Amino acid sequence: MTRILFLRFPFVFWLLLQLASPVEAITYPQLALGDGYEAVILINNQTEREWQGTGQLLQRAGQPWATAWKVDGAQAGANASFEIKLSSRSTAKLILKGNSQLQVGHLSALGVPGDEA
Repeated sequence: MTRILFLRFPFVFWLLLQLASPVEAITYPQLALGDGYEAVILINNQTEREWQGTGQLLQRAGQPWATAWKVDGAQAGANASFEIKLSSRSTAKLILKGNSQLQVGHLSALGVPGDEA
């Protein structure tokens, strides 16, 4: 079972995703980046196995994110994805930031099949 906890502090969104299976897909439905807004994402792997997957920012109807953004300070362009890798019973912290233009959409995290070993 996936549990999602969402907390909002001024201009910073905190999101905790808890993964319960190695190839589980999670979609967080509301995210705002840019114009002073950023998101802090905590992803927790509660399984005994490593979890590996990709995260992608999307806008409504699955459209690519329209502007450049950063994950942990590394520049990511529109339509970019980022790798997520968690060892057993661990937590990762990701900081997502946009540019000066406010964009809203959602975050999708998809596990890679075959990582159950």
